[in-house]
Amino acid sequence: MVGVGEFLASAALKQVGGMLGSAIWEAIASQLKLGDELKGLKDTVDTIQNSMVRVEKRLNKDGDVCVWMRELKAAAYDMEDIIMELEGDILSNKDGSQNNKSTTEISIPLMLRRSMASKLKDMKQRLDNIEKLRRFDLMVDTSSDDQDVIQMRATGPCLVEGILGRDQDKVELMKLLQEDCKHTIIPIYGFGGLGKTTLAQMVFDDNTTKRDFDIQIWVYVSTSFSDEKIGRSIISQVDGQSNQYDLSSVQMRVEMILRGKKYLIVLDDLWEENTGQLEKIEAMLKGGAPGRKIIVTTRSEQVAKRLNRELPFKLGALQYDDCWKLFKAKAFPNGIKESEMAKVHMGEKIVEKCGGVPLAVKSLGDRLLDMPMHKWEETLKSDLWEDERDPTTGTTSTLILPSLKISYYHMPYYLRPCFVYFSAFPKGFIIEKRELIHKWIALRFVLTTHRAEEYLQELCQMSFLEATSDSISISARYSKLNNPHNVLFKMHDLVHELARSVAIEEVAVCDGKQRSFGKEDNYRYTLLLNFKGQYPKCKDMPLKARAAHFSGCTGCEPSKGAFSETKWLRVLDFPRMQTVELPSSMENLHHLQFLNLSENTSLKKLHSSFSEKLKLHSSTSICDFQKLHYLDLHGCSNLSELPGPINKLQVLEHLDLSGCTSLQKLPSRFGELRKLSFLNLSCCSKLEMLPDSFSLLENLEHLDLSGCTSLQKLPSQFGELPKLSFFNLSCCSKLEMLPDSFSLLKNLEHLNLSSCCQLNQLHTLSFKRMKGLLYLNMSGCTCLAALPEFCVGNDGCLNLEILDLSDCARLIDLSESSARLNKLRFLNLSGCPCIPKIICFLGNFVNLEYLNLSALPGFDVRKDSEAPSSSTQHSTDYSGEELSLKMLHDTLKNMHRLEYLSVGGMSLFSKEGISSDLLTLPDFVVSESGSSGDCSNIILLQNILHSTNSELNIKCLEVVKSAEEAKGVQLGRRHRLASLSLEWSLLEWSEEPEAMTMDVLENLKPHPALKHLTIRGYNYSMFPSWMWEICSTLPNLVKLVLSGLVECDQLPPLGNLSNLEELTICNMPKLMEACLAPCRNLKRLLLVKLASGCTLLFCQWFVFENK
Repeated sequence: MVGVGEFLASAALKQVGGMLGSAIWEAIASQLKLGDELKGLKDTVDTIQNSMVRVEKRLNKDGDVCVWMRELKAAAYDMEDIIMELEGDILSNKDGSQNNKSTTEISIPLMLRRSMASKLKDMKQRLDNIEKLRRFDLMVDTSSDDQDVIQMRATGPCLVEGILGRDQDKVELMKLLQEDCKHTIIPIYGFGGLGKTTLAQMVFDDNTTKRDFDIQIWVYVSTSFSDEKIGRSIISQVDGQSNQYDLSSVQMRVEMILRGKKYLIVLDDLWEENTGQLEKIEAMLKGGAPGRKIIVTTRSEQVAKRLNRELPFKLGALQYDDCWKLFKAKAFPNGIKESEMAKVHMGEKIVEKCGGVPLAVKSLGDRLLDMPMHKWEETLKSDLWEDERDPTTGTTSTLILPSLKISYYHMPYYLRPCFVYFSAFPKGFIIEKRELIHKWIALRFVLTTHRAEEYLQELCQMSFLEATSDSISISARYSKLNNPHNVLFKMHDLVHELARSVAIEEVAVCDGKQRSFGKEDNYRYTLLLNFKGQYPKCKDMPLKARAAHFSGCTGCEPSKGAFSETKWLRVLDFPRMQTVELPSSMENLHHLQFLNLSENTSLKKLHSSFSEKLKLHSSTSICDFQKLHYLDLHGCSNLSELPGPINKLQVLEHLDLSGCTSLQKLPSRFGELRKLSFLNLSCCSKLEMLPDSFSLLENLEHLDLSGCTSLQKLPSQFGELPKLSFFNLSCCSKLEMLPDSFSLLKNLEHLNLSSCCQLNQLHTLSFKRMKGLLYLNMSGCTCLAALPEFCVGNDGCLNLEILDLSDCARLIDLSESSARLNKLRFLNLSGCPCIPKIICFLGNFVNLEYLNLSALPGFDVRKDSEAPSSSTQHSTDYSGEELSLKMLHDTLKNMHRLEYLSVGGMSLFSKEGISSDLLTLPDFVVSESGSSGDCSNIILLQNILHSTNSELNIKCLEVVKSAEEAKGVQLGRRHRLASLSLEWSLLEWSEEPEAMTMDVLENLKPHPALKHLTIRGYNYSMFPSWMWEICSTLPNLVKLVLSGLVECDQLPPLGNLSNLEELTICNMPKLMEACLAPCRNLKRLLLVKLASGCTLLFCQWFVFENK
């Protein structure tokens, strides 16, 4: 992209200026008496920097400016590398350690002193030469630069943004899901940025969808298409993980998961056009029950028509009015003031230029928020709206939305390198927040985690980045904390294309399939794709690359000299590399700060720098990378030990050893990693114990030991970890107890003890010091008989929000302090048969949003007359029947925040809260609702998410206001419903039009699986069409009751109901005759209050006549 990538020069020069102004360089200048040289260099940097705003405005028009800025950017990058290398040499001079060294104590050796002055001089000379090369006036801009200041906007909790203009599209798509039995695959196609994914998400998240499908799975496909990837994604969402399956068994497992299930799968952003590959996917997903659906989103009309030529769903541009509403919500979040009318007129014209693309509208609206008037004018009149022409080559580029280019043009300088760096990731990437922040820090885009999170927030506000989730289940949604530890980010393809176009001179992309590599000395980032077995030649690697990323590369074994010419690497992201030991050329990577060698199944040892026996240099050691602060070795299944001197990594903050299934122990001095804040040891199945030094990890915040199935105990001083806030011990099946010191973990927020099936002495601990505990999961602790005291006085877990005790089969009691956990949002007690006490104080939990009491027996709850007034106590007896909503009606009706409820086989879900009208289920009484009583509450039945309780009784159907209300219940989609009763009240007949009654019944047609049907009080003379076709619409009917049908004078052909065993016909005074033959399986017949003279024919030899 012409003149836009050069914007990075400003950010690079700012970085150099900041480094030269640091305390260490002040000390260097003082010791070497280089104050004048350093000041001269800084002055030159500042002079050029102060002119950048004016120069940037000419980038798109003047080829000389573009060339000059490219030279300046390259010089700034090189200066930053030299400065960083000098700093490293100085700080590590004394004893090889770069830590705990005060800038006033630095010692500069003689050889380094001689080169220092020379390098400062060379840097200044290079800048002077670049300045002289300009062929345009370089005037200092004295105006304020609003990009130099981070303007953090007031924010609150993340809100779900309203979706505008897609309601009708959603209705049409829902109709295809519900009523189209012919087509399994529904492709949605259209231009990038129109909202295809958003539309699919709207349908995916709808309550009706959740109720109708047994399984829902979302797979983000993008360009990295393979049936294996899609299969593994399906498996991991259902089973929790997919690593245990090899390629040959992935398809078999997918078939088992989908067999007999009515599923909905979304394949988002599919690009693959190869017919053979598409057929593989169709073959893998061919199983399942009737009604299964696959939604595919794609930009390609060819892909859409290949998948379903009859039914491609084309998404058009958003209407102008909807675009304007979306823009206003972003640019004028607090409404439009009278003084802002000029901005409104400009905004209307800007929205027109966006062409109905929501992504463009949101991006510009957010960018212009709080901007002065001249910024609006610049945006409206920008040349970037037109086709872009490179003044140096005469070529044009029209692939990127002009509105996105303008948003990038107005991006603050400090965000530009962060954004451009995304071009070094493959399209369709998903990255974890912690990983991204460490990469930014390694590349010196930011210095602190706090500032990085601010940058991420800004990019999300600009719609350049999007937070996503790795879990879609309802229970997972409610059981996550407000500040989850694992946030994932993804980027829209159009935005990624913008980053690629901006970074055309920054990122070298090498595709193993094409065997081509853009060789350029000034490339700073490298992306290597699709190498299988063969590692790219080291001579092809850009010499100045700071980051190297490998994606889709498997089985690559780098040569010993693979990294011999890439000494500037700070980030090496090389998963699935295959090497027994580290390549010796890695010893050149003195600046390495981020290293990912995950899933290297050949790696056995991280060799020490010296052989313990011969004291000879043997190979590169992981301990040599003393700047390393992020190390990912997860899935290195043959790694059996860590090097003893690992404590040399004194700045290491993040260590992931999950899935290192051969790892048996940690080094004895492991606890000396004093900066370590994140440690993942999950699924280290042979790890038996932690070293005694473990309690010295004074900065450890996140610890995951889940799946350490050989771990039998924790160190006795484990509770002395002062900052531990996240601790996962789930599935540690040999762990029987926790140390007494565990009670000292006062900063713990997240504790997961689920499936610790041998844990049985938790009651001896006290949680009174854990005032910050928010999450506690003890599900599946099958030996746990009692819980600890949660609260003592004003101390304890009074802030607990999430408590999961599901399947604690031996839990016989709860502590009295449990009643004080009134901040609970999530409570899961499913499968706990012996905890009646919780029912007694359930009403205390008024903040509950999720409550699961399924698979519990019923209780007879009675207030104790002798109970003190300060607290309500109850005696509780088992009733012998399953706990039902009716039993808890009075307790639950005051829980106004409750959104999910599962009791007695009935699961209810509503984002607006569970209505008290549903708390009588399976009985439901229709009543008037709305401020004027113009509608009924029958629509609430849509909130029944699942029901293993197969009974539903709907009463007072005369209150239903329209056939559309009845249709909205969608009884025909409730395939688990076995018994249905539809009842009209006889007292209200005079007030209801008779025709409406038949229309209501017509739209309450049940699912064909129904076995028992009762119709009472129906007052119209005719039955709806589905009743006349009852043999085909309800072929499984076993029992039928028709009562109080006072206007009906004839019956449907009931005799052909081959499974009918019981028939009751009662109070039908106008029925004169009917044929019920042959009724072959009828076992019980009840006829009451029929018309005098009524004749019913059952067969030729049996005629009933009422006399």
